[in-house]
Amino acid sequence: MLERSGKCYLQMGVEGKAKQAFEEAKTAVHKSSLDKNKINSLLDEFEKLIQKCEKEAEIGSGYKELMLTSMLPSFSSKSRDGALTLNNALAVGFNKEDGRGVYANRDIDVGEVLIIEKPYTSTVLPGYKNTFCHHCCGRVIAPVPCLSCSGVLFCNDQCRGEAWESYHKRECKILSKVRQAEVSLGHLALKTILKAGLEKIAKTCEADEQAELKAVDLESGYDTETYDSVHLLVNHASGRAADDLLKYTLQAYFLLSCIKQGASFEKETGKEEKEWLNIGAHLLRNLMMLPCNAHECSELLYQEGNLPASVTVEIGSAVYPFLSLINHSCDPNVVRHSYKNVCVVRVIRNISKGTELLDNYGALCALTPTSERRKKLESQYHFTCHCQACTDDYPQYGNLPTDTPVFKCDKCTGPVFLPLKGGYDCVPCSFCHLEHNITPRIGMLGQSDESYRMAMMDVLTKSCEFLDENIATLEVHLQLMDKVLCRPWRDYNDCQEALKQCYAIKASHVPVTLA
Repeated sequence: MLERSGKCYLQMGVEGKAKQAFEEAKTAVHKSSLDKNKINSLLDEFEKLIQKCEKEAEIGSGYKELMLTSMLPSFSSKSRDGALTLNNALAVGFNKEDGRGVYANRDIDVGEVLIIEKPYTSTVLPGYKNTFCHHCCGRVIAPVPCLSCSGVLFCNDQCRGEAWESYHKRECKILSKVRQAEVSLGHLALKTILKAGLEKIAKTCEADEQAELKAVDLESGYDTETYDSVHLLVNHASGRAADDLLKYTLQAYFLLSCIKQGASFEKETGKEEKEWLNIGAHLLRNLMMLPCNAHECSELLYQEGNLPASVTVEIGSAVYPFLSLINHSCDPNVVRHSYKNVCVVRVIRNISKGTELLDNYGALCALTPTSERRKKLESQYHFTCHCQACTDDYPQYGNLPTDTPVFKCDKCTGPVFLPLKGGYDCVPCSFCHLEHNITPRIGMLGQSDESYRMAMMDVLTKSCEFLDENIATLEVHLQLMDKVLCRPWRDYNDCQEALKQCYAIKASHVPVTLA
């Protein structure tokens, strides 16, 4: 027991308590009735572990680093707390083309934290159920089992207790059947219903299609911890093909049958048929809603000193009611990162007052041709993308311009092309013909570029010891490029991608050695 205790403390990065446990284990061995060879073998093993504790104490353990760098960020300007924390620079609006959206009510610079949202509910993907918490999607160091089944594990007693009271007491008996069926997002749809409570679901009428589209009034309250916020997310039922609807209907019927089989409470088993049908209708609605609104929970497999070799993996899925209000762009101005199952949204392009926040739904313009992006988005999300990257047909990364930057016009933000033969003090905009003195901008950009390249080299090839300083340098350079340069521009893309990876290191990550 002392040996196991010491190994747990060592894994958690508490080297002092680990060393103490191994020292006590050595004393216990001396007092034991084991044979001499066994005693010597154990003493040698404990001595090696003690030396490892001393070494880890000097350099710091990977897990300790993980705990220190995965702290949720905070910001002073916010409009609400709880499951949803918002920067007060945000408002929700509505337009006929895109429906609801999130907008800036002031200018917002690169790097600012805008949203911190806990999910309504989340699930761990099957391949990660033995290494991540069933409730919070955090990496598990010392597993805590369910007291009634062997299908899930938790990171601590608190997560186990919260899960049991919220949904797992109804999920426990039927989870194996749901997993075996391999219904895409079926487990997440089920957990959403179980967390809301069968009594509430049985009496909740189907959402008004027009109510789905109305703007959210943040001042009067928008509670993402209630099922209503999930219930009003769009599901595109009216635009789906018959075979698509049949597939989801059969899946909903299966999940409803599982719930009925697992019902053990008198109020549940005594429901009238119309109440069960209403529960089934909500399952159907959620199964159609989730492919358009569910977001991933992810973790960075971080190879220190080799950021390009680090890989982000999807370990779970979650429902974020407010985050789902943000519309798509193939060239987004915000980025998401997971802190366990909590999602943090930061700005990666300067956002001017009145401009809409734009997330990416998995089709970036630098990686995928316009036609392929549009096809993917139409298939899954039921819209044709008309973002600037699609409209202007931005090139893929390998074809991004690198030779001569194009500056922004002060008046219309149109392109100001540098003349071939000097004379930068009176350069006209190609659109409105306003003349600009480009010389000061070239100087500022060159000076910032020098600091940027040093920070980029640190980020790509060195440890994260100066991560915060490098993030600040990248943010300042990206802010400047966004103010003075027209996209597309490769340095802009490189700086943005490096910044996103730096944010990923500050979120859920685990140090690894990759082949």
